[in-house]
Amino acid sequence: MHSTVHPQTCTRLAQLVAERGAALIDAPVSGGGVAAAAGALLVMVGGDADTLERCRAVFETYGNPVVHVGALGAGQLAKVVNNVLFVVNIATADDALAFGDSVGLDR
Repeated sequence: MHSTVHPQTCTRLAQLVAERGAALIDAPVSGGGVAAAAGALLVMVGGDADTLERCRAVFETYGNPVVHVGALGAGQLAKVVNNVLFVVNIATADDALAFGDSVGLDR
């Protein structure tokens, strides 16, 4: 599942999927369209390692790296951390540019 959802959603979906004899892993991605076209999305995978290995060849057609980050739901948590880091970097850059403006630097 590549959606970005609550980790508990993964648990509920995994139970439904298991009842039908299949397995579910959560694997949100980061990187956008350019990275996808280049096969360079970050794929953050939570769930059973053996299931990931069965899916890895598919993930590697658009993702590099493909990283196993823990149990089911961990992919979602890694995506939250990734998004926090992104926002913090944007805020820091904005603050740095404002500081440059305040000391008279020409952008």
